[in-house]
Amino acid sequence: MKGRLRLKSVEACEREDWSLLSWPADVTFDHKTGEIHNPSGAEPVRRRFLCGSWRCRRCARWRGALDWARCAAAVSTRGWWLYIVLTFDPKAYGSVWEAYREAGRNWNDHLREALRHRGGKFQYLQTWEQHRSGWPHANVIISGDQLRDWVESLGVVDGETEAAGGRARHTRFPVGFRDWLVEAAKRAGFGGVVWAEIIETTNPESVAGYLTKLARELTGAPGGAKGEQSPTMAPRKFRRIRASRGLLPKPLATSASSGKFTGTLSRTKTGDAPAARRTTRQRRELVRANWSEVVAALEASAKLIPRTPDVQGLPLSSLDEAFQAIADFLDHDERLRQDEAVSEVPSDVLAAGPVGPQERLWGPDDF
Repeated sequence: MKGRLRLKSVEACEREDWSLLSWPADVTFDHKTGEIHNPSGAEPVRRRFLCGSWRCRRCARWRGALDWARCAAAVSTRGWWLYIVLTFDPKAYGSVWEAYREAGRNWNDHLREALRHRGGKFQYLQTWEQHRSGWPHANVIISGDQLRDWVESLGVVDGETEAAGGRARHTRFPVGFRDWLVEAAKRAGFGGVVWAEIIETTNPESVAGYLTKLARELTGAPGGAKGEQSPTMAPRKFRRIRASRGLLPKPLATSASSGKFTGTLSRTKTGDAPAARRTTRQRRELVRANWSEVVAALEASAKLIPRTPDVQGLPLSSLDEAFQAIADFLDHDERLRQDEAVSEVPSDVLAAGPVGPQERLWGPDDF
């Protein structure tokens, strides 16, 4: 993507260069004997690596869906919001990157303090976009009792603005506040081109209009007049969504680990492995390759443990014996399935077991 910050994890995800190899946490490798101890008997499983970044063309829609759900939950906690758009004047900055670097300081140290001085304590939700030119702008909603009284005391007029599909929707414009915002934004380091409207539950169209725009912005869904607006040119660690503490619910993707499995990031592509419908030989080769990588990971984690010279040449032959035992077990298991005629499914599929579905994780196309 032209102009996008290059991140290794994002590029690897888009090219499907990496995978995640997991195995039971109780698996150990004896360096002296070269034997693998696997109490549960479960095999390693290789899954697609997904970076989960909003910058990624594979994960952006999935990440955007999660972020939108969090933002929508935050919007529902208040009946009145003031929606403003803040821009940057290219003439005041040497580059787009400089504007991104100053974005947080402009808001936190200047404009937010100016709003608090006039409108008292308030909560805010801020999302960032970029124009086709690459210059960023912020969509901010703020809410507070004193803020509402101040804004409405400056004057509010009813009007219409264009909604999704080109139709008009009813809008309440805080004209007096907008005049104040133009000058305050300039003093804070933003541009003089701003937008301001009131979003409230008594005007459902305004809430729907904001959430629709937010959905297109966060997921990159088609339908927007300006196309893709994700701030992909932003510096590393730039936060696309910022909010008052406690306003946003915790990320929906966060879950506690069971501790039953462990794993490692692998440079092996998932596409290098045979498809789910495998022959016995393919199955055997896949198991052997996965176990080899597990052993390498276990050895790397225990690299501080000294190994004597007389053991250096032993692991390979011992591992070969272990792998052969696994292959013999698979062959024996296949013969049992055929003899007992437990299913009409082809034996190579039975030998493959449930590895196919296990290797599939969520992806942007699932939403």
